[in-house]
Amino acid sequence: MECSSPPPLTDDQLSAALDQAAAPDVIDHLAGCASCAERLAVARQAEQSLRSAMYRWDCPAPQTLADYHIGRPSAEEQRAIMRHLESCARCSEELAELVLFMRDQTPIAAPVAPSPVRRPASRGWSLARLAPRVPALALRGGAGAPLMFETDDGVTIFLELQPVAGGQTELRGQLVADDQDGWIGALAELRQSGVLRATAVIDDLGTFHMAALPTLPAELRVTRADGRALLLPEFALGK
Repeated sequence: MECSSPPPLTDDQLSAALDQAAAPDVIDHLAGCASCAERLAVARQAEQSLRSAMYRWDCPAPQTLADYHIGRPSAEEQRAIMRHLESCARCSEELAELVLFMRDQTPIAAPVAPSPVRRPASRGWSLARLAPRVPALALRGGAGAPLMFETDDGVTIFLELQPVAGGQTELRGQLVADDQDGWIGALAELRQSGVLRATAVIDDLGTFHMAALPTLPAELRVTRADGRALLLPEFALGK
């Protein structure tokens, strides 16, 4: 099939169309030329196939993410995967799904004796309470007074909320615990109205970061590699 409005589009013009950056005359040409429109469709299909085949070229394999969740890799490998998760939404989402799957597959042991301390009923969560006061020193470099949550088993989480462009909120957190090393690599999951909005990994300083969040009520769950987890019940994102 020949171009109906010669000259036919160049490869560069087709590439711009694939990137949705084509000039108006290119868009008009594609609308009236079946030959060039077919070339664009073939190029788009090839690009999608290549993207599907190559998207994991620099991502950890699923088994590597599973090993990371249970703490098998070396400390250096853990840090490398942690850095990757900070910038790869696909792997962060895959890790979050893995954590949820493994949590659902883990049997819950019956208590051997009644406890005087009340615990949340669902899956052994430690419930973090919002503290009435916040110490002056919390997040390094924090500009305002953060929220502070505490659990009965010695974990404190500070959350600093900052408004950003577009009416959204940036969250910076820090987890402090008696067994601090056990929380390195733990997965933090933020949900709003039951929808998973963001994930982050607790680094070796106990800090984590989530950006561009809708200013809606949220809850935060933190699960570490050995299955221990805590829940920050619904709190306001923004004023």
